[in-house]
Amino acid sequence: MRILFKITIRTIRENPIYARVSPPVTIDTPSKIIIKMTPMLPIASSFTLMTTPLLQNWLGTWTRDSLDQRIAKLEAQLANLEQIPEVDAVQNQILWEIKSVKLEAMSNRGVVLIMILLGVSVVTGGETPAVIGFSRLVLIIVILNRILMLLKRYHHDFRYLRSPDVRKSLRTAITELKKGGLGEPA
Repeated sequence: MRILFKITIRTIRENPIYARVSPPVTIDTPSKIIIKMTPMLPIASSFTLMTTPLLQNWLGTWTRDSLDQRIAKLEAQLANLEQIPEVDAVQNQILWEIKSVKLEAMSNRGVVLIMILLGVSVVTGGETPAVIGFSRLVLIIVILNRILMLLKRYHHDFRYLRSPDVRKSLRTAITELKKGGLGEPA
């Protein structure tokens, strides 16, 4: 690799076409770079020493505040969910399966459209402007269908608001944040 690199550099330097276009190539080794940077080290280290306590204090208060806000937000969300009656595990699973069937039906729409597109392109040869336009339309419809599926999947619907799993995960997150917090503020 090193020999190939040297040959390439020599070829560039010796060829008059490249000589007119670009100046000679100089490559600094890591030791040359360190020697060139040495005068800047005292300035950089003193700047770092001066700003480190300020940054640590700011970061500590900022993360403490954001942690407290996150815990408060999760507790408020749990309090809102506790006002709604909870379904049992069987009802939750039935509701989840109904949602899964709806999402699978939405997914099959895209598959059917792609199958129709493939059939039309085979019959017509695939290069006509109508087929190209139809393929773009199918692409847009499939992308929008996938986005709609994602929105429907993560929508906080009837099942989400009554799910025991959601409440359990919220309680776990709150206790983990309180237990594994940042300690006492400085």
